[in-house]
Amino acid sequence: MLASQELAAIGSKHRIHAVYNLGTPVNMKEYWPDMSVIDYVYNLFSLDDVIQPVMGMFERVYPHHPRIANLRVMIDGKGIDHEMLHAPCIGLWLPVLGKYALCGKPGLLNFSKDQPPCYCVDVQQTHLIAINKKLIQHLAETLSRNRPIVEPQEL
Repeated sequence: MLASQELAAIGSKHRIHAVYNLGTPVNMKEYWPDMSVIDYVYNLFSLDDVIQPVMGMFERVYPHHPRIANLRVMIDGKGIDHEMLHAPCIGLWLPVLGKYALCGKPGLLNFSKDQPPCYCVDVQQTHLIAINKKLIQHLAETLSRNRPIVEPQEL
C-alpha cells in the first residue's frame, strides 16, 4: 500500500499490476491503496482470522471499488485462520485470481488441494462482517477489562 502511495506521490509512470493482500489489516486513513497506480487489488480474508483486525483497530475489507476484490476465503468449505491464508493451495492460484474473481463485488473463494478455486458472489459478506466486527470488539473489550495490572518494579 505504501509503495503505491510513493509511486503516485512522485508521479511515476510505473504501475503495479496486482496487489495480493492475505489477511492484511485494512486502514483507509494511512495505508490505503492508491488506485491511480494499481490495476487490481485482491484482498483475501477469513472471518476466522483473529489476527487481521488487530483487536478491532483495523477493518477486513476495502470500500467498494471496481478494481478491488474483497474475497472471503475458505479451504474445502471451512473458514481458516491467519496462517492458513498462506497455504500452498491458495498461493498456487494467486497469479490467476483475476480469472476467478470479479472485482467490485464481494466474493467468496473456496480453495481445494485437488481442484481450481470455486468463486461466487458473496451475498452474505456485508452482514457476516458486521456480526464479526461486533464479536471482535466484544472480545477486545473483554480482554482489556480482564487484563491484570502490572505494577512497575522498583529499581
